[in-house]
Amino acid sequence: MPSFWRRKPRDNTVADDPHQIVARENHDFVINSIQTGGIKLKNADRHGRTILHWAVILEKRELLTHLLKEDIEIGATDWLGQSALHYAVQHGDDHMLEALLNSEHYNDREKQQRDASGRSLLHCALDTRNYPIIRLCLMQKHIFLPDFDQRTPLHYAVSSGQEAAARLLLENGADIKSRDGKGKTALHYAARGGSLSMIKELIERGADATMKDHKGHTAGHTAAQNGHRAATILLLDEDERNIERADISALLIQNVSEIDEVDDDGDTLLHSAAKHGQTELVDAILKRLRDNGGESLQQLDIEQKTPLQNILRIEEQGGPISNIMLRHLIDTVGAEESIKRAIDHDDTVMMDAVLQYLEQTGVSADMTFKSSLGCTLLDHAARKSDAAMLKLLLRHLSQSEMTANMTARHGRQRTPLHIAAEYGDVATMELMLRQIEQIGGGSIAAMVMWDSRDSTPLHIACKRDDPGMAELMVPVYIKTVGSVCLHMQDEDGRTPLDCVVDAKLKELLQKAMSEPIYEIGKYISSQQRRRRRLKRPSLFYDSKLPETIK
Repeated sequence: MPSFWRRKPRDNTVADDPHQIVARENHDFVINSIQTGGIKLKNADRHGRTILHWAVILEKRELLTHLLKEDIEIGATDWLGQSALHYAVQHGDDHMLEALLNSEHYNDREKQQRDASGRSLLHCALDTRNYPIIRLCLMQKHIFLPDFDQRTPLHYAVSSGQEAAARLLLENGADIKSRDGKGKTALHYAARGGSLSMIKELIERGADATMKDHKGHTAGHTAAQNGHRAATILLLDEDERNIERADISALLIQNVSEIDEVDDDGDTLLHSAAKHGQTELVDAILKRLRDNGGESLQQLDIEQKTPLQNILRIEEQGGPISNIMLRHLIDTVGAEESIKRAIDHDDTVMMDAVLQYLEQTGVSADMTFKSSLGCTLLDHAARKSDAAMLKLLLRHLSQSEMTANMTARHGRQRTPLHIAAEYGDVATMELMLRQIEQIGGGSIAAMVMWDSRDSTPLHIACKRDDPGMAELMVPVYIKTVGSVCLHMQDEDGRTPLDCVVDAKLKELLQKAMSEPIYEIGKYISSQQRRRRRLKRPSLFYDSKLPETIK
């Protein structure tokens, strides 16, 4: 089958086409032809490229060396306005570039030369990201020479993220405050890229964060518009006089991709804003969280702290940011849940701040509130074994709330006293017993209430064989409810003494049990007895006891 597309030999080759001439391997013939006038050095192809252009493009170093000995125009440009120097830069050939720059034909006119886009040799060198080439092109005149958009080489270096090149330009006198055609400085370009190290470098070298472009935008605006949260916060810190913080903050929130995203330090945007004291930004973030949801308020950083916990350690109590966060927390989850969260985080500072804020704003909290597990606030505090936190909570409980909290039972029918005894924190138990002694009334019943296994708080302390806890509890129990508490039995029929192994503790209980049993009926109502206990003989229901407690 005949081939209809068989290529025919070209018969229209131009004999003096610079590309064809340079492509020949016989360089001696080319040089001789130049010297005899057979080849004209100024001849160009249809794209305006001379023999010098093609010697560089095709990387003919030997031919280039010979050409530079002739009377040749280094600055001749093609249709793109680029000379052989530009192509040496683009190819990253430092040997050819150095040869061209050191040639006697390279004069002041070539040093001011720009291509069709107005870019100098240094602009082109920065586009290659080739540091040796950039150093070769680094000339004082090139450093200040802008392109047709008034962008200097410094703008190019910063916009492409070349910190080493930007530093080199600044060290050689580049103007850090020069503006492009839109009024943007190098700092605006760094903000658009979001590079913290570049922004810090420019600021350290004198960049002004308050300078605005022709639209009236600072670098902070630019960073926020591109959703760069860390860069925005850094620039807001630098621009102390900025009166547009609220606008910039709102712009950042609008453009940030994920409000709960964490950075390399484990910080959310809210963490960063709080740590840097950016009140307007914190307010804008919380509004976004309120409108669209978000976990930032509960997100923990690498130190396992929430944004609120961080700011409470930085800012004085009652400061603007902490108040904004507390208001948002209470408005979102309620006063009771806010207190519970402080307890869950085991954070006395947060607990104090929440309670103080509630007092100052007049917001009431239901201190008898129970969580989804049926636990009261006092249950949660007792479980944390933090005496300072418990003391704060007890200070804010009224007498009725105290009684309700002390006698409230959760899942296993346990009261806060049961929990304190189980966790073995003597300071916590001492605080609660002291409070019961002070307020008296119905709260005393908590001392002899049974859990689901018929154990009193004293049973639990003795089962743990904790002498310190028992030594604290027994005298208070004897003084408050009498020695009858030592004769109460759990579901296995054991008294607190039966649960003890420690010899010293046994001796203490035996001595206490020898005390006479006296009336405690005024503290323990018959409604607190369960019917199943009446079916089992127990010293607690002995006929010696008054009728009121049978």
